[in-house]
Amino acid sequence: MVFKNRQDAAEQLFELLKEDELLKEECVIVSILRGGAIIGDILSKKIKAKHLPIVSVKIPTPYNEELAIGAICFDTTYIDQKTITLLNLSKTEITKQVKYAEKKFSNYCARFNVNEKNFDELKNKNVIITDDGIATGATLKATLEFIKTKDPQKIILAFPVSPSDIFESGVDKAYIVYKDSSLSAISSYYDNFPQLEDKEIKEILKKQITFQE
Repeated sequence: MVFKNRQDAAEQLFELLKEDELLKEECVIVSILRGGAIIGDILSKKIKAKHLPIVSVKIPTPYNEELAIGAICFDTTYIDQKTITLLNLSKTEITKQVKYAEKKFSNYCARFNVNEKNFDELKNKNVIITDDGIATGATLKATLEFIKTKDPQKIILAFPVSPSDIFESGVDKAYIVYKDSSLSAISSYYDNFPQLEDKEIKEILKKQITFQE
């Protein structure tokens, strides 16, 4: 195992980030719910930056909930055309799965009170995107495309674990604690990797750090 838990992963990630000159400027931590909430909370406290959890949900295949053919983040829809072609999915199947993901996205936003307008303040800020790990990268790509519409100054990826071939185009920097060429489930890199309950996420949201005047 590489990490004891999400808290340990956040600590190790901060050790990579802490010397970056961009942290001396105004930063915002954007964490992908659910697992990213703990990582983002800890990083925001250490960096003294605002923390904005974001919702980005996978568009699953009709046959496997874990296999993504894309992802949705507000009005941004990322589609993995390569996977769709490989699976030979019809337009009807794709449309059905997109609608399923849209419904799930709306449900998450309502449950955790995540509003698109919250992200307008990313304009001209250094944005650090984080989560507890990258598997297929679909939710990250949708998040990244959405954040770019908010005109940030710089975008930094900060993740505990990712595939070795993680894409870094379209971002200014990427900090990854551990890369694995044969990456399996993110949970396999943690000793303790519990599903985060709604109550725990809502407690984190209540304690968001705001910018000093």
